[in-house]
Amino acid sequence: MSQSTKLVQSSAETPAQAGRWVKPRYTVTERPDAYEIRVLVPGATRETVQVSLKESDLEITARRSQSVDPSWKLVVHERPAGDYRLRLKLNVPVKDEAIAGKVDNGVLTVQLPLADELRPRRIEIE
Repeated sequence: MSQSTKLVQSSAETPAQAGRWVKPRYTVTERPDAYEIRVLVPGATRETVQVSLKESDLEITARRSQSVDPSWKLVVHERPAGDYRLRLKLNVPVKDEAIAGKVDNGVLTVQLPLADELRPRRIEIE
């Protein structure tokens, strides 16, 4: 089993939380030294996204803009109500001080560098 299948485990939401939040779709990819999580958060901006790590729990929240130009009348609204929240349990240690993220065109990309003890390294032989 590769490490990527061990990286994250999605946390269950309670019914009360599920009514207020939308769980966004996401993908996880890996390199030898890091993982990358891409989360779909259409309507969210850099200012409305928060990423936090507490112990091994990664939480991503994002607020989306739902404003309509006042000169227009809303006729159909298919986007689900609520903001985004994704909770993941990290099953491998990461360098929490080096976690970085950016939002571009409705996609949040979070880089999770592996802790030094998990990173592959080359041993020089004398």
